[in-house]
Amino acid sequence: MTLPETGKSILEMEGVGRHMTSDYVEQRDGAYFVRGSRVSLDSIIIGFRNGESAETIRDNFATLTLEQVYGAITFYLSHQSEMDAYLEAGLVAFEEARQGQQ
Repeated sequence: MTLPETGKSILEMEGVGRHMTSDYVEQRDGAYFVRGSRVSLDSIIIGFRNGESAETIRDNFATLTLEQVYGAITFYLSHQSEMDAYLEAGLVAFEEARQGQQ
């Protein structure tokens, strides 16, 4: 997903000070995933927003390491406004698709 104001993805806009966090997140097919896994960043963020600890999130996604979970949370916190907008856009698209099927 690209940001409308820049035409670039969050990962393309990474600055030197934020390089480490992108080691844990990758963009594929317009969505964000924990690097090297099929776990969406959305899933990690939702758990984190719901108050789940990193350990609980890791337990929910047995293929992830605790380091990957913390890396994904760090990425989210470093890009919170952009990621919140990304999640909101996904919810709007889902709702529009759902309404179109009724």
